[in-house]
Amino acid sequence: MSKKLKVVLFHTSSSGSNTYFLYHQFPQELRDKYEVRLVSQEELMRDPSINNGNVFITTHGEYPSSPDKVNIELWHGFPLKGMNNMDVESNVSFEAVMKYTTHLNLVASYSGLYNTLYSACMGVNVNQYAITGMPRNDALFYPNSHEQLYKMFPDLRNKKTLFFMPTFRKSALKPDVEGNKNFSNPFGFDDFDLERFTAFLRQNDLSLVLKLHPFEERYFLRQLAEWRLAGIHLITDGLLKQNQLDLYEVLGAADLLITDYSSVYFDYLILDRPILFVPTDLEAYQSNRGMLLQPYEFWSPGAKALNQSELEHAILDAIQDPDAYSSQRKLIRDLTHKYTDNRASERLWSEIDQCIDRHLLEQKEKEENIMIASSIKSTISQKIEQGELKSAKETLQELVNIIKLDAEICSMKAIIELLEGNSKQAIDTLRDGDRKFPDHPDIIYNLAYCHESINDYPSAAHYYRLLLKITTNTELLTTVQERLEFINQQSNEVMS
Repeated sequence: MSKKLKVVLFHTSSSGSNTYFLYHQFPQELRDKYEVRLVSQEELMRDPSINNGNVFITTHGEYPSSPDKVNIELWHGFPLKGMNNMDVESNVSFEAVMKYTTHLNLVASYSGLYNTLYSACMGVNVNQYAITGMPRNDALFYPNSHEQLYKMFPDLRNKKTLFFMPTFRKSALKPDVEGNKNFSNPFGFDDFDLERFTAFLRQNDLSLVLKLHPFEERYFLRQLAEWRLAGIHLITDGLLKQNQLDLYEVLGAADLLITDYSSVYFDYLILDRPILFVPTDLEAYQSNRGMLLQPYEFWSPGAKALNQSELEHAILDAIQDPDAYSSQRKLIRDLTHKYTDNRASERLWSEIDQCIDRHLLEQKEKEENIMIASSIKSTISQKIEQGELKSAKETLQELVNIIKLDAEICSMKAIIELLEGNSKQAIDTLRDGDRKFPDHPDIIYNLAYCHESINDYPSAAHYYRLLLKITTNTELLTTVQERLEFINQQSNEVMS
């Protein structure tokens, strides 16, 4: 029986982790093929054996491994706000983003629209996507979401539950605040009476559950303590871990979602339940961060509240008439989701399995091509040594049709050109190779050799000296030293 491939899924937080749900929905039929492990941030820091995995599945680009491994990105939400290439204040270079995304074998997607937005931000090629839906959204259909919520907050029974999930703005690691929200109260209103609001909730048998972004919790410790004392229920990443839960295992219990610009509402659309928006600093936020989807009014299918009175009225309206914005919700849902069922994990595992099979086949073909190429290169070298330049050129062209151009092929092409008496073309070929394969010893040595062959000793010496800096091959170093001594002698003779 063949050895199982090791699949490593990285678990960054308990606030809607796609890898968490994908791990727990690992299909029985793949268990003889793969050994699957869910790795926490703590394990990632202390366990070097993780590097021995064959497949790496991430949600935040947190583990960029080598291209010979299978690399899969699930990400952590539908992009509403600009990020990386589309974030107006981002300091991450395009090259840094591409360094990660170009080696991805698979990127999970919500829809064609998601592909377009994510590619604008991250530079992903359309062929890298698999539209499957997101594993965490399967949990929105869990039948026991209410009981899981009551396990954390028993007093929520027999009450309508409102979830407030504002977008990420600041953390202890991110000093710049996005937008100009008033942080003296949860909703960012200029005037807010917390005592009045909690009385409003009690009078209408309502409960508010507040969930901040996990990166933001440490920054608002004082406010969180005040809101908790006022009777607002706070879900933190720590509380979820303590109860061995993920946020999406209880999000399905919410009767109403309130947010500003958090992309969680795109997921919540699957349930066709009321959503309220509190865009108190929309203009400033758009200026700081940028929005991928505009106008905001169109893409946010629900009532808007800019002060406490509007919020309280909107909450009551939504509870009494949950279908009020249903047609708008369904419109946005159908634009952002291809699938609205609970089978995303099933589809994604199927895509992952096919992706791994493709990768293994490509690796096998690559290894076979390398062996074939090595044999052909040896034949070409022999033909060059024997002066069979025409045959060497023909064989070289056959090789280029099998594998991509590399430094060794470039060097052989230049040597043939040099032996044919076309030294200028040989040097041009090598310079082009140096641009494609910077500081490769084969190319640098042959550049030096070509210049020496036409008595351009200063240029030859330049490349030989460069070679001394970039190679540790003792035989090559000895040859280079000999050539430099010869060039020095020639220069002295010319001067005398």
